[in-house]
Amino acid sequence: MAAIPFERRETIERRLAKPMFVLAFVFLLFLAGVIHRVRDFGTTDGDAAAIWVLAGGLLVMWPIFAVEAVLRWFLAPPHCRGRKTVLACLLTCLLPPLRMGARSVMDPRRMWLPRLGWQQVDFDLQKTLERALGVPLLLMALMIVPILTVEYVWADAIEASAVLRLVLEIAISIIWIAFATEFIVRISAADKKWGYAFNHWVDLAVVLLPMFEFMPFLRVVRLTRLMKLETVMAWVKYYRLYGLAGKGWRGFVLLQLIHRMMHRTPQAELTRLMMQLESKQGERRELDREIDYYHRKIAALTQQITDDARARSQ
Repeated sequence: MAAIPFERRETIERRLAKPMFVLAFVFLLFLAGVIHRVRDFGTTDGDAAAIWVLAGGLLVMWPIFAVEAVLRWFLAPPHCRGRKTVLACLLTCLLPPLRMGARSVMDPRRMWLPRLGWQQVDFDLQKTLERALGVPLLLMALMIVPILTVEYVWADAIEASAVLRLVLEIAISIIWIAFATEFIVRISAADKKWGYAFNHWVDLAVVLLPMFEFMPFLRVVRLTRLMKLETVMAWVKYYRLYGLAGKGWRGFVLLQLIHRMMHRTPQAELTRLMMQLESKQGERRELDREIDYYHRKIAALTQQITDDARARSQ
């Protein structure tokens, strides 16, 4: 890659941006299918076949991200091949959906987004994403209300009908995909990744909690009869945990719905920020008073030391 001109490298990166974003999103779709269907693995031949098809699709797509990650590292100019670039390429290789928020290796201050194209990563982009994704994510969060209603009113019918379970799983998958996509894109545009994750911990919980559904995939081994009593009890505890995770996920989506409805208008957001600013100013005034107090204490002690020194000298 050293012999490839800089302009050619930029051209390659530009041409890869859109198809890799689409492929990363497709990978996320397949992953959502596996996560939300794996609980029923082995219950019917159709479920088992669907899981194997989805898992096979993930395995087929994964090497493409690995190859592209290596290519991106080679495309990066020598002065950009630091630890951040290596870590970014490694993460997109290990977690392909993160490729949707990957920054340019030629200029880490830019990233590609659908309909927006290449954008400078700054405060304006963060606010643009907040406005653009706010209403769609609010609608996605609203979907949890009819889902909870259906699960409560028709619980027995859902348990008996594979079609109803599939419809609910598709609806839950859509919500999860929407939140995962938003979180990946917005944390990629954030200046401080850990700070963003900490401030949006509810979003992070919505994305991570469904991962508990992967473990039942181990039922394919079918060794239940050979398990010791302790192992069986461990599985019972896990399924209790799984049930709590599912309820927790719905609870976090409801929290996110309430939060987004409370901050759905610029006026509401401005009011929240003004109240936060007033609180911070109050904290600053308190700190200023404490600082002034200790300044005066230090000045008094210094003066006392000086007076004692003069008294002894006399």
